[in-house]
This record gives sequence, structure tokens and C-alpha cells, in this order.
Amino acid sequence: MKKYIALLFCFVAHPVFAQTSFLGIPMDLPFPGQMTECPKVQGIDMVDHGRARDVGICYFMESPTKFTIWNSPDLGIGHTLQLDTFDDKPARFRMQFNKSEYSQAVEIFTKRYGKPKRFFVEPVSTKSGNKFESRTNIWEGPVFVIRLVEVGADVRWSEGSIINVPLAKEHQKKSRESAQRAADKL
Repeated sequence: MKKYIALLFCFVAHPVFAQTSFLGIPMDLPFPGQMTECPKVQGIDMVDHGRARDVGICYFMESPTKFTIWNSPDLGIGHTLQLDTFDDKPARFRMQFNKSEYSQAVEIFTKRYGKPKRFFVEPVSTKSGNKFESRTNIWEGPVFVIRLVEVGADVRWSEGSIINVPLAKEHQKKSRESAQRAADKL
């Protein structure tokens, strides 16, 4: 079943330049919009896993700008999904999935967004000295930059990030302006 859902994700392909949402979450509208907040365990600020399964896609607020998305569409790679916001809009999605699913994730994203614009392999090592090679695939467009990294911060997991390009540019501009205002005070 998971493979059929992943294939469905691939067959409704839109070029990376034309798409304005990721996994059905609009990039240009305030978050959470119409999305349901996940049910919590009574008296504890924690998702009630049993009840969350019944509500469909929902969010849990980790902080005012960081959310965990529950029950997102199953891509067949067993991913977790987090969302960072800027000015209440989705700025960056962060996916984490088992490293053994990396090739499948690249295949899914390639079918959806076309061939990656950049690909490279780089050596990584753990604090204990174990060495790995990590593949990175990057898709770039005016709305998204998507980056899949085979070996993430934890060597057991691969990571993906989906950046909202217009919002990232706006954030950089505001940061530069803020830095300039601070520098003017020196």
C-alpha cells in the first residue's frame, strides 16, 4: 500500500517552479490555517498518539515558530515532519527518515520534481571516528529549494529540508536591515 501512495505522490507531478505547497500545506498562507491541532494527553503538553491517529493530518506546537506535523501523507519512507515558520508562514520543512530509505526518497522526489540540479558525495565522520560517505541531492526553483542528505546529524537517519525561497529571501533582508540598524548604533 505504501508504494501505491508513494507512486500517487509521483504521478501528480508539478514542476518545482509551479508548486506553491508541500504535502498539501500552502507555502504562501499563514500556518496552521485550517489544519487541526493534534489532541493532547490531558494535563500534559504532549500529543495523544491514540487519538491523533483518528484526526488525520494535525500539528503540535513545539514553540511559537516550530511545529511537528502528524499524519502527513505516507510517502513510503517512514518520515517524520517538522515545520519552522517565519512571519507565521511555512519557512522550512524538515524531514527525517531511515537512512536505508534514502535511495527511495531520491527516486520519489526525482519523479515529482525532475532531476536534481546538484548532486555530490562528501565524507562524514562520527565523534568516535567512524567514516561514511554521504550523498546529497538538491533541487532548486523559485519557490522551493529541496535538499536530501543521506547521512544526517545522527548517522542512522537521512534528512530532508524544503526551504520556502521567497520567505527565506524576505527573512535575509530583514536580518540584514536589523544588523545595519544595530551597526548604526555603534
